[in-house]
Amino acid sequence: MDQQTLSINPEELIDFGGPYLIQPREQHYFPTIFIIIIIILIIVIAILIYALVRQGTTLISTDKCPDIKANYAALPGVTKTILTQCGSNLNENCIIDQETLEAAVQYCNNQVNICNEFSYDPTNKVMTIVEPNSSLQVSQNENLYLRQIPKQVSS
Repeated sequence: MDQQTLSINPEELIDFGGPYLIQPREQHYFPTIFIIIIIILIIVIAILIYALVRQGTTLISTDKCPDIKANYAALPGVTKTILTQCGSNLNENCIIDQETLEAAVQYCNNQVNICNEFSYDPTNKVMTIVEPNSSLQVSQNENLYLRQIPKQVSS
């Protein structure tokens, strides 16, 4: 068996008043600094992406929005499910004969507790108060009218 010899450079030794010890090498902080730089870059990129998305959401300024010029918006050729809160027991369909659209609007304005949306059939001269949360249904003769300016309920 050959003996291997360990060669030690005397400059790498520190004298602590006892046996010779090998001087520790300088530590390199490359991985820690690299990770910190990557985290900072990720934060900066996230802030930039947030700023770009935030800027894109403001499509128009509120001063350029159109003013509401009428109390009701009209959707032609559609209706919704009939509201069933009419009659003496408040469980009948809300179908009312009205001679004109103006009379239907007036009736709806007088029934602010239940009437936010209604459909009107000018051929049969019938007004139907509808469920606001129901889905749209195609209709041959009816047009749907949606209240745009909330009516104040008088107490």
